[in-house]
Parts: sequence; structure tokens; C-alpha cells
Amino acid sequence: MKKYIVHFIIWGLGVISYYILDKTTVGDEFQNISVLLIGCLMFYAVYYISMISEIKKIECELNESGIFGGRGMGILINMFSLQYIFELYKKPLVCIVLIVVSVIVLILSRKYIKSFWTKNIWSRQFLLIFIAFNVLASSIDSVLGYKLDDILLVNVENVSNVTKLILIIFYIVIFKNTELPNSFFIRFASKNEALLNRKN
Repeated sequence: MKKYIVHFIIWGLGVISYYILDKTTVGDEFQNISVLLIGCLMFYAVYYISMISEIKKIECELNESGIFGGRGMGILINMFSLQYIFELYKKPLVCIVLIVVSVIVLILSRKYIKSFWTKNIWSRQFLLIFIAFNVLASSIDSVLGYKLDDILLVNVENVSNVTKLILIIFYIVIFKNTELPNSFFIRFASKNEALLNRKN
């Protein structure tokens, strides 16, 4: 019961925060970046809190599902940060070029892709694959947001250097905790997989 009360409180705070930001700011970067962070982090905060008491009790080795989940989550979260750091949502032609380049890089690195998603190791090839996937996802989302009247993206007129610096720091923190071997979210996702297997 406590778990569901915590869920409700967190989501309630998220809704209230969004409402306050929406009413007190008019399309400025503070509102949009805040919505970005609330949207990305609230989901994982709720999920983590709901599972933490059970996962703490589990001892298991890292598994392929955990590596895939941790690295995939990092790419998806940083996808949004990258859009704002480089303001890709205002540059559809640049995004198209980046999509083509990313696909070419992934094709050339195809023999390492499976290992990237399943092996708890790191190399320069893995870094290149991460960047390619991250740029590809961010560019596709930016193009779709541009074409679909910002359905997929919260628009910002201009992003200040201070905000970009904050996002760069956020990007690095997410990268270190999702992509690198034995990172926090790889361990968490591995334990989550073990927990689900036990329940099944």
C-alpha cells in the first residue's frame, strides 16, 4: 500500500509542477527544459521506488537484459538532451544529414553492435556506436517534431549557454550511469530482470 501512495505523491508533484510551469512561464527555456527533465526522470523515479525494496534483497550477476536495458535507457534520455544542446529541432536539414551519417557509421560498425547491447565491456568502438545511436534517435525525433508541429518535442526558441552547460552535465551523468560497464542502471536492470524471472 505504501508503494502506491508514493507513486501517487510523485505523479501528483509532477502534474502540479507542470501546471505551475505552464502558468507562470510563456514558452521560455526554463519551462521547456523543466518539462523535459520532469517527463524523463519521473517515470524512472516511480519505477525505481516501486522496485527498490525487493531489488535490494537480490544478488545476481549482470545479464544481457540488464545491459540492454541500461544502455537503451541512457540513449533515450540523452536523446532529448542532445536536441537542446545543439538545438536540432530548428535544423531539419542538418538532422537529415546526421541520420544518414549515423546509419553509415552503424553499418560500418555492425559487427560490434550485438556486443554493445550484450557485453559488460567498453571500447572506442562502443563509444562510436553509442554516439551514432544517440545522434540517430535525437535527429529522427527532431525531424518528426518539426514535421508534426512539435507533437513529439517541446519547442524552445533559444537555449542559453547556461542551460546548455547544465544539460551537458546532465548528459555526462546519465552516460556514466547507463553506458559504462557495471554502471548503476545496468546493475539495476539486471536485478530487475532477475526479480521478474523469480516472480514468473
